[in-house]
Amino acid sequence: TLLPCTTLFRSGLEGGVLRVGASTTVATYLLPPLLARFRAAHPAVALRLASANTRRIARALLERRIDVALVEGPVTNARIEIVPWREDELVVIAHPAHPLAARRALTLDRLAAEPVIVREPGSGTRDVAERALAQHGVRLRVLMQLASTEAIKQAVAAGLGAAIVSRAAVADQVALGRLVAGRIRGVLLARLGTELRLIGRAASPAAAAFQALLARQRRPD
Repeated sequence: TLLPCTTLFRSGLEGGVLRVGASTTVATYLLPPLLARFRAAHPAVALRLASANTRRIARALLERRIDVALVEGPVTNARIEIVPWREDELVVIAHPAHPLAARRALTLDRLAAEPVIVREPGSGTRDVAERALAQHGVRLRVLMQLASTEAIKQAVAAGLGAAIVSRAAVADQVALGRLVAGRIRGVLLARLGTELRLIGRAASPAAAAFQALLARQRRPD
């Protein structure tokens, strides 16, 4: 179920409400700085955030329950326009004492033999990783399935296993030495974060202002 929208700021433009839906990784690690910039420019807008996996965010957009949708997983729907936003790299993470930690560049065979912790079906991170690895004939061996990237990070830091996550999601824990992040030799696990737009739906003034903010991020001055 899509998590309920939470009112973050009320006080915009000259008022109104902006409902932003974001997939879990985007909502947790990439969206907060954008929300802060939007709030600084439009403090009177009531800003609400809904977080769920990519599949559920796309559904919320189709049902007009959100005004802006940002996801990191693949979406295919004839009613949705896909607007590129930013690139994100996926990395393999492990506890520093895990055997994988000594291999900053893993082979596909080594990864295929390693049980990994994954997100639920519908997660953009899982979809992108599985599709990319399938092109090389590799299928992940699932050790356990958890409902959030934060839960996966904690499980890996506790030594329960390895995982594939966004580099942005683990930068802090890698810097602290709690996790080690590495790449797969010869494979670039990258994904394109996108904005989803409902074709034929005019953007509200608040949504148009937020889309302009995203456009400036795509084309920095």
